[in-house]
Amino acid sequence: MGSLEAIPEQSVRADFLVARVWNDRFARALILAGLVIPLLLLGALVIMAPSLPELVPFGFGPTGQPTPLAPPGRLLLLPMIAGLIWIADLVLGAWFFGNDPDQPVAYALWGTAIVAGALLAGATWKLLSA
Repeated sequence: MGSLEAIPEQSVRADFLVARVWNDRFARALILAGLVIPLLLLGALVIMAPSLPELVPFGFGPTGQPTPLAPPGRLLLLPMIAGLIWIADLVLGAWFFGNDPDQPVAYALWGTAIVAGALLAGATWKLLSA
């Protein structure tokens, strides 16, 4: 009333996408670099907040000159936008990483988060130096 033959033992681990992404050193470096840039920008703005003037320029005109003045708290939108870009690129990059054998699109998306964060950090410093 049971099995006549012994079933061989088997140990199988599930293949999790997060583990595959984290084990790829290049992917891990891109993801962490994309996360560090907005966090550093946010930290720098928080530390500089008491020394900022009441109104700072926010935005650029057609000639590239900073135009409208706004409260310095509005500058916190820039690292938040960089963080949202990082989250979107993280999710889309993970999806492409799981579906494509070479993963070049995933690497490109994670690299885009770094470029966007650097551009927003540069815009912040340009606005503060004006």
